[in-house]
Amino acid sequence: MHAPTKSNFVGSLIGRYRVTRAIGHGGIGAVYEAVQEAIGYRAAVKILGAQLTNDPRQKQYVDRFLDEARAVNLINHPGVVRVFDFGETDDHIVYILMEYLDGQTLSSRLADGASGKGKKLTVLQAMRLVRQVAAAMAQAHEKSVIHRDLKPENIILVSDSDVPGGERVKILDFGLARFLDSPERRTTAGVALGTPMYMSPEQCYGGDLDGKSDVYSLGAIAFEMLCGQPPFNDPKPARLMTKHVNEAPPQLGSLNPALPKEVTELVHQLLAKQAAQRPDMRKLVASIDGLEQAGKLPGAELATEKRPAVSASEAYAPTMAVGSLSKKGKGAATSLLAQRPALPWIIAPLALGLLVGVGVAAMALANRTPPPLECPQVVPPVPTDKSTASDPAGADVNKGKSEVAADPDPAKKSGEPAAPATPAKGKGKGKGKASKKTK
Repeated sequence: MHAPTKSNFVGSLIGRYRVTRAIGHGGIGAVYEAVQEAIGYRAAVKILGAQLTNDPRQKQYVDRFLDEARAVNLINHPGVVRVFDFGETDDHIVYILMEYLDGQTLSSRLADGASGKGKKLTVLQAMRLVRQVAAAMAQAHEKSVIHRDLKPENIILVSDSDVPGGERVKILDFGLARFLDSPERRTTAGVALGTPMYMSPEQCYGGDLDGKSDVYSLGAIAFEMLCGQPPFNDPKPARLMTKHVNEAPPQLGSLNPALPKEVTELVHQLLAKQAAQRPDMRKLVASIDGLEQAGKLPGAELATEKRPAVSASEAYAPTMAVGSLSKKGKGAATSLLAQRPALPWIIAPLALGLLVGVGVAAMALANRTPPPLECPQVVPPVPTDKSTASDPAGADVNKGKSEVAADPDPAKKSGEPAAPATPAKGKGKGKGKASKKTK
C-alpha cells in the first residue's frame, strides 16, 4: 500500500490524533493541526513527505526527522517547542507530534509592524525577545545541540503572563540541528545548509560550526528587529552568502539613529566575522540584563522606515542547501565554499599594497635615464620622462590596477620594448626586423 499524498492527510488518523487542517509545509514535509478526539486535546503533527520516507536513498531525511525529536527533548526548555511523540504508521508515514502553539511568528510580527497593520516593537521588547532566544539556545548549546537555522519564521511568540512583556518565545524546527558530541554528520561534505539571509560566515563557506554560528544568526535577527531590514539582502543566494563572508554590515546606528549606542555595539558584536569575537549565548543574556537594569532599553516604539516591497522568497529566503542551486549559481557557490579564511583578513590588503609598491619602485628604476659616460662641462636640463613613476598620470594608471599582481617586466607597462633591438646591416632593415619581432 502506498503512503497517502500530502493532499489527503486531512481526516487521516495519525496515532490517536485525527488530522483536522493543514498549517504549513516545507521542502521535506508538512505540519497539520490534529485533535485527540477522546479528550479534545489539540496538537501539531509534522509529517515527513512520503516520497522521502519510501526512498532508501533519502534515509538522511528520516534521520534528520528523528534528530529533531531527539534534540528538542534533550534541550527540555520552555523556550523550545515540546515534542511528545514520534512514530511511523502502518502506511509508513513518519511523524512527530508536538505541542500546538496559538501565536504569531516573529516574521509575521515584523511584517505587520512595517505595513502598519500592527504596532512596531520597542527596543525593550525586541531585546527581551532576543534574550529569551539566547537563554533557550544557551541550554541547547550546553547540551551540545546547535540549531543551524535560526530565523524569524522559526520563532513563534505566544501569550504568557509569567514572562516580562507578556510574550514567550518558542523556537521551532530543529530539523537541521546537529549534535556536536556525535561523530555522525548529516551534512554532505562541501554543502552548506541553512537560510542564506541569516547564515554565519563559517556556515556560508561550509566550515566547522559551533554555538557561535547560532549567535551570528540571532544577531542578524536582532538587526532586522531594530531597523526593519536584515544586515544583508540579495535575491541571489550565492551573492548573499558572499556578503556574509566578505562585507561588513551597515552601521545599525546610521539606519536608526534613535537606538542607544550600547545596543548597536552589542548587535555588531554578534555579527563579528570571526566566531571567536562573538559572545556566547550566556554572555548575551547577561549583557541584555545589564542594559535593562541600567535603563538603556527604551520603551518607545521603534521609528524604523517602511521596508520596500519585496517578494516572499527575497524577503525570507528559504532553508536550502548550496548544492541544490542552479547550474549558474552552483559555480558561484562552489567558489564561495573555497573561501575558508586561513589568515586574518588584514594580511591580504597589506600584501597587495606591498606588491604594488614594489612594482612602482621597479618601474621607476627601469625608466631612469642612465648617466653619461663622461660628464660634460655644462649639464643641460634633463626633460622629465612622462613614463617614470613620478608622473601623476602613470601613478593613476598603476593605482587603477592595484588588484592585480605587478607585471614582472615593468618596461612593458610603460610602452617601451623590453630591450633595444640589435641593429641589422643595411639601410632601414634594422627597424623592419624589430617591428617583425614585436609582431
